[in-house]
This record gives sequence, C-alpha cells and structure tokens, in this order.
Amino acid sequence: MIKIITKLLLAILSFSFHFISSQNVEGKILDQSNFPISYATIQINTDFGIYSNDEGEFNIQTEQFKPTDSVTISYLGYKTLKFILKDFTSKDYILEEDINELSEITVSNKIYSLDEILKNVKQNIDSNYTSTIPTKKQIFQRHSSSTTYKKFEFEFLKATLLSKKALKKVNNSFNDLIIKNINQTSKYYSENLAELLNSGKKKKLNVIKATKLVNKTNDKSSDKFQKEIMNIMAKHFEKDATYKVSSGLFPVEDSLKMNDELNKELYKEKYNTKNLKNNINHKLKAFSIKNEETYDFIHKTKKYNYVLKGTSTYDNEKIYIVEFSPRKSSAKYKGTLYINSYDFAVVKLKYGYAKGKSFSKNLKFLLGFKFAQSKNNVEVFFNKNNTDSYSLQYIKQETDTYAFINRSLKFKKNRKDRKEDKRVLKMEFLLEIDSSNKMEFFVLNENEISDTTFNNFKEKKEYKMNYIPKYDSSIWKGYNVLSPVNEIKNYDTGMEN
Repeated sequence: MIKIITKLLLAILSFSFHFISSQNVEGKILDQSNFPISYATIQINTDFGIYSNDEGEFNIQTEQFKPTDSVTISYLGYKTLKFILKDFTSKDYILEEDINELSEITVSNKIYSLDEILKNVKQNIDSNYTSTIPTKKQIFQRHSSSTTYKKFEFEFLKATLLSKKALKKVNNSFNDLIIKNINQTSKYYSENLAELLNSGKKKKLNVIKATKLVNKTNDKSSDKFQKEIMNIMAKHFEKDATYKVSSGLFPVEDSLKMNDELNKELYKEKYNTKNLKNNINHKLKAFSIKNEETYDFIHKTKKYNYVLKGTSTYDNEKIYIVEFSPRKSSAKYKGTLYINSYDFAVVKLKYGYAKGKSFSKNLKFLLGFKFAQSKNNVEVFFNKNNTDSYSLQYIKQETDTYAFINRSLKFKKNRKDRKEDKRVLKMEFLLEIDSSNKMEFFVLNENEISDTTFNNFKEKKEYKMNYIPKYDSSIWKGYNVLSPVNEIKNYDTGMEN
C-alpha cells in the first residue's frame, strides 16, 4: 500500500512539475527551410493570441489556461498547426507552405475579376471595419531608434554677449563635443504596455508599464546632445538673466532662462499620460483602413497597377493575394494585399517605397532645412473580433531618414533698462543626421466594456518610466508581449564605433 501511495504521489508531483514548468512556453516558428517566420500568430482558444517576433521567436505565459484548451499556430501562406495546450512545449515549430497557383475562387456561385475584387474591398470597408461598442484594448508598443551625427559645424558671427576669453572657452567646448559625437551611433529601445478605453470619441489610458533601454553614459541622442550644448552655453550666460532666441526670421523663445534649462530633466521619471494617449490614437488613425492618405493603393486604385498572384488559406478561409505597383508618377508604393474572398476585408498588407520613390522636403534655401525618407517599410494586420468586425491588430514600420539643418541662432539678452548695453550672441550651425527607426504596435486583446466601466475609470495624469542600462529578461515576466530580438538582448553599451 505504501509503495502504491508513493508511486501515486510521485506521479502527481511529476505531473505538477510538468504543468508548472510548461506555464512559460518559448520557441521559434520556422519554415521548411529553417528560415524564421516573422509575425506568425500563436493563438490559444479564440480570445488570446500573440505574434512571433522579427526572428520568429515567441514567449507565452500559459498559467491562465487549461491543459485541454486549443492552440493554433498560423501564418498566411502556410498550413495551420493545431493541438491542445498540454502538448504545447518549448521547441521550434515548422510550418508547411500552402500557397496555390492562381485559381478560381467561387463566392456565392460567382467568380470575381480583379477589378471586382478591388471594388468590393472599397465598398465593404464601412461594414467590415466599423464598431460602435465601447472597448478596452491592451496595447504593447516597442520603438527602436538609431541615430548618427554625420556632420556638425558652427561659426560665431557676432559675440558681444561674451568676452573674448569666454568665447574661446565656448569654442573649445564645442569642438570637444563635436569630436565626441560625430560618426558615433546611439541606440535606444522603448517599450510600453497600456490599456486604451474607448467610448465613442472619448478615450482614457491606463499605463501598466513603460521602459526605456538606454545607456546614460554613452547616450548620443538628440535630447542628450541638446542638453550638452545648453550646458556649455549656460556656463557663460548670466544665470538670472533672460534671453530672446531667434532662428533666422523666426522667434524661438522670448524669455529663455539658462537656470531653467539646466534644471530640466533629461531622464524624467514621470511622463504625461495624455501625450502617450495622443501618440496611440495617432497610430490608430494613421493606420486605419479608412485612411485614404496612408492607403492610397486601396482608395485610389487608378494610380496603381494590380496583379492577382494566387490564393491561400488563413483561418480556414480563402485569401486573394494581390500585388500592386505604381502606374502614375504620384503613386509611391509597391506591395501586397491579402484579401478575404468571403467578405472582401483586407486582413494583411505589406508595402514600401517603389524603386526610385521616396518622401522628402527640401527647404534649404528658404528655411535651411531638408528632410528625406528613403525607406518606409510597413506591415499591417487586421483581425476579426467576436462581432465579425475587423480591427487593427499589428503594425510594424521601419524608416530610414536623413535630416540636414543649416540655421543661424541668435541670443539677445533682455535689458532691465534702456541704458543697459545690447548684448548679442549670433552663431550659424550646420547639422547632418542619419536615423533609423522601427515601430511595433500590437493590440494584445480587445474586449467590450460597459459605459459604466468607462465612466468609472480615472485616468492618471502621469506614468512612471523605468530606465534600464542593459537587457533584463525579468522586466516583462508575467506579461504576454512580443519577444525581444537579439539586438535588444545583447544591448549593453548603447554605442557603436
């Protein structure tokens, strides 16, 4: 009897250990050639899902689910894997390709032409993507930034504000600053998890956690650079005086006080919740399927050429695969639309600048400013919710940008009385910057809420920012968010030569 009880206890302990250890499942989604599949969906039941990251990796906390719950791993153009949670273990998962050659798809006993497909996409946008019920979205954002100062020059045109001795010190300090920053690359990564409560036009935000991965010692960001410039200037300006600042013909500041500038926090612990809420709302509007400026290849089809490349399946539904490219000179993008053949909803799209296309603003001669974006690669996913309406689920945007600034800057001390001498410092500077940015925006889940829930929620004015000098795997423990890529895991110095 004792032996039987012992064996039974060991079996229970073994099962318990297996169950506990499997509460955190991590792995990689690969194709049959062992290449990672970015942004594959790993879904548990019908109400929870997460994506693999750029490198195909995922990490999921499963303690809130039952061993018999269903798990599906899917990606457009590949066969879906299905099993139950107790068989979902930490390992690599291989997806088989499932893209067919161009074939006829019959919907309601009708075969649609390419023109009819595109027409139906536009006509069904309101019915496919409109939801009026109050909701709460849990949103995870990750932003990666890399900045390199390619050139920085300055010249003093007038300096009655400073003595010759002070001016010499300023010159030496500026030269040291230039040497320290030129051709150095600064990187940082920020992440935040928040709940957006939405009721009509009213919105409230609950920030759960916000982090910024930055090495403060080696930080070469524009904010740090500006702070260092102000530190140099402040040493030679009167602390209690105020200054008018202008750039060319444009006023910048009427009463700049150096003491106030020095006291401004570079690495603030508290941030304004309203600003983050506005940032999230801007993304939701900018990448809404109804935005004609963002998606002119959907709304202004005369500007583009289209080709029906084939069909695939996704969530057991047939998908049209349509490629597009510029027809008219005003069209900028090439890419692919993935369209549900049943309701003509765009479930996924990928696009970027076509060859020879870019976005730029050249105001060198008028304002001494030039902005050029040579890369704008975008992936967007839309997901059908419980009300059969589609909503934005995931955005990835990668941009490469060049900025040129050649401006004059004039500091003029505000006189306490008219007898006081006019004191002016005028300088001209030239700055060239290369930057690369990557933004990921993921709606982890979306649930219906009542008006009472919305009205009772009190939005905090500020949220806390956690600064991290190197990657810490425990920072998002207990949360289902996008797994970090190796570049984040290996982040330490924040600077590359």
